[in-house]
Amino acid sequence: MCAVSMVIGDWTNPRGPNWIPQEKIDPSTAIQMLEIIKRLDALDKKLGFVDCKIEELEKQRFIKGLKQKVRKRK
Repeated sequence: MCAVSMVIGDWTNPRGPNWIPQEKIDPSTAIQMLEIIKRLDALDKKLGFVDCKIEELEKQRFIKGLKQKVRKRK
């Protein structure tokens, strides 16, 4: 199981219970989300990225969007 793809998939799926609308993500939430992704990515690397559902490009786009929200705070 690829933890990062599971979490990002849940956050971006409008039909899912963990969906977070992009416009409702404030900078402090974005910082927390980036930290979660960082920690899960480290676990995925140890486990060999098994069964990843999202592509690396999609993951990087999501991370870029979060980083832009953090920059708006500064």
